[in-house]
Amino acid sequence: MCIESNVNEPSFDPNLGFAWCVPYKTTATFQVGVKGYIQLALRTGQYQSLNAREVREGEFSGRDFVGDPVINWLDEEERANKKIIGFMAGLQLINGFKKVIYWSIPEIEKHAERYSQSYRKYKKTGNQDDAIWASQFEKMAEKTVLKALISRYGIMSTDIQQAVKSDQSKINIDLDTGEENIEYIDNPNMITIESLSTEEQREILDKYGTEKVSKVLEKLKIKSLNELQKDDLGEFEKELKIL
Repeated sequence: MCIESNVNEPSFDPNLGFAWCVPYKTTATFQVGVKGYIQLALRTGQYQSLNAREVREGEFSGRDFVGDPVINWLDEEERANKKIIGFMAGLQLINGFKKVIYWSIPEIEKHAERYSQSYRKYKKTGNQDDAIWASQFEKMAEKTVLKALISRYGIMSTDIQQAVKSDQSKINIDLDTGEENIEYIDNPNMITIESLSTEEQREILDKYGTEKVSKVLEKLKIKSLNELQKDDLGEFEKELKIL
């Protein structure tokens, strides 16, 4: 059972597209959608506009002098068949402050791997079970970039703070006391992604040889030893010993 959080608005009715109960293993988790964050932000009375969307090939043109992304939108017909290369989110407050952020697909995937165990499992096995980041990647990416923008640069009302806190969690409420406990079951502990040092890479090459290392990298669909994570080293060496 998914219990409604303390987020008073927007409504939890999933048909409105603001928030959903999403299964993770045998538990329902609370997921705030893009529309939910936008509605909560606009109801503060501090936002003139707010949005997030995908960015396609030919639209990202680099960054301006302060590091904000420069995005030149193509017309809808032209962009329809273009590959998605990232996601952006932008806001404008009523006081005139504007901010736009852009995350490339690799940056978003890195975020997903860091914060979702189920997505890390999917990347290794291809199994999408319980991995909302795999089955709904574009929606999750759009929501994540918008959430990052509001959290860092936006005006945060109490309701928005509660939404950010409750998002992607299992919400437990004591029916006797009303006390609320939030549990992040897909990420009980922060996952630290640590790459191999240059010395560690050299040791592997010296021990197993370049040819074997290259074959295993190709088999596991890893571009180079620079992308091999320490958490995956045991599996990598196991494959090397089989050759």
